[in-house]
Amino acid sequence: MKSCGVVVEYNPLHNGHVYHLKKARELSGADTIIAIMSGNFLQRGEPAIVDKWSRAQMALSAGADLVIELPVAFSTQPADYFAKGAVGLLHAMNCDAICFGSESGESADYQKLAHFLKQHTPTINQRFKENRDPGKTYASQMDQILKELMPEQLVSLSTPNNILGLAYAKENVLYEKPMELYTITRVGSDYHEKELDEQNFSSATAIRESLVGSKKK
Repeated sequence: MKSCGVVVEYNPLHNGHVYHLKKARELSGADTIIAIMSGNFLQRGEPAIVDKWSRAQMALSAGADLVIELPVAFSTQPADYFAKGAVGLLHAMNCDAICFGSESGESADYQKLAHFLKQHTPTINQRFKENRDPGKTYASQMDQILKELMPEQLVSLSTPNNILGLAYAKENVLYEKPMELYTITRVGSDYHEKELDEQNFSSATAIRESLVGSKKK
């Protein structure tokens, strides 16, 4: 029996998430989909709009076979620590594969860049230290460094899903037996889009904004 892991928040679950679950099973050929899901507190440090029990039920109804809570010590952290906890849980479950959404890049691109980062960590850290700019985000500075050191790499760190995807890939290659890596291109609205999508692929941000707005009325 083959298993594939997905790392999720579902704040709240939307059609793009259902598409992700479906494609994860399809691409990996998995019999079982394991969802590592944040509890009541999320990566931005805010409480979820829906409690963890309801979101776990949503995940099961949408196609996941097992939901495991990502402890708050990891769920509220930046990408690398968030990924450390999630990937660690999947490896503890002897999961065969991991599938994540991204704005750009193929699975092989993330795999290649993750290996490059593993092999050249001292050089990258030194370059970052020498060129650190408090006025820029960590992601944008790292993106520039990687473009200089590895011009052919195709993973842009200008978008949230790509940043998380690379964090999963980096953590995964640290294990003796890494999981297979799959990525699917995000469909529908942009991650931060605040307007509902008439084609039913609204972002979680837009859905939350709509729910909050309706409550105020």
